Amino acid sequence: ITKLMTAVVASENLDVDAKITISESMLSVEGLSGNLKIGEKYTAWDLIRAMLTVSSNDASEALAQTYEKTVLTAEQFKGALSKHANFVEKMNEQARLLGMPNTIYGDPSGLSMTSQSTAGDLYKLILYISARHPDLLKITRTKIATITDFKTMRRTALVNINQLAGTADFI
Repeated sequence: ITKLMTAVVASENLDVDAKITISESMLSVEGLSGNLKIGEKYTAWDLIRAMLTVSSNDASEALAQTYEKTVLTAEQFKGALSKHANFVEKMNEQARLLGMPNTIYGDPSGLSMTSQSTAGDLYKLILYISARHPDLLKITRTKIATITDFKTMRRTALVNINQLAGTADFI
């Protein structure tokens, strides 16, 4: 649920073609899914794909920090205790706008124990994504997604962690 909202907020507030250079702070979250490395450069869209295909926490953090850099000065970002607070507030604002009263997000990856939701709120989120961002749902159904590091032009195939992805009956 968290990564779906992260994808919505990122796709609505970032240029999905913009290239994002992976920094050490973006890799500071738990988990190695996506296998991102410091200095690599990906489009925001490729990071969304990594997040929704292999549940990359690093990709979630990279998207959130990129948003932070658009709303904070470089000095504010450098001194910020949280490198994703404004992004998370945007996620919570979006949940309120979608009428998801039982949902709260604590981080962009879903690791925070403060993140909570309900099946009814998830239904509202899925309806919104289906109507406004069907391309995001298409990513979740894809068996293999390929992302490109624009620094080296190396392409990496990411195999969806959902074993049902790519099957004919999977929605």
